[in-house]
Amino acid sequence: MTARGLEARQELLRVDTITAAPEIAAQLGLDEDAEVIVRRLMFTVEGEPVQRTDGYYPSSMFAATPVSEALRVRGGVAAYIEDQMGRRISQFVERLSMRMPVPEEIAMLKLGPGVPVVHVQRLARDTEGVPVEFLDSVVVGDRYIFEYVIDVDASEDGAVPTELRPRNTI
Repeated sequence: MTARGLEARQELLRVDTITAAPEIAAQLGLDEDAEVIVRRLMFTVEGEPVQRTDGYYPSSMFAATPVSEALRVRGGVAAYIEDQMGRRISQFVERLSMRMPVPEEIAMLKLGPGVPVVHVQRLARDTEGVPVEFLDSVVVGDRYIFEYVIDVDASEDGAVPTELRPRNTI
């Protein structure tokens, strides 16, 4: 955003340890009564909210780490997972759906009448297929552009692997 002359910020609103809701437990491959650490962030551009994200992390993996503390994680949680924990993230599965916001989202994101939101859910897995992060975001529909770049290269055996690299722009 700074390249466009806009001030982009993220604010850590809270960090809690909770019992995982059934959907969160399922996404992270946990038992329904498992505890997770949830980190809530608000992203703003020019002081206007554009995205609220809840990041969920298995407590069994992240208790007593910087992820469990109410402080920003230097370089971000994904960098911590890879650089400090030594777990390479090898896959993201992202699901997007557009809908009308609920009253809490209207207030939190300062939405005008008739403005939809995009619900973005993203699961990150390490090289062994273990889920390490589940992000549940609500993005303001009229303040955000999703752009995906998909590189397709045939390997020597003829298989066509694809890599989806999302680039979100305002």
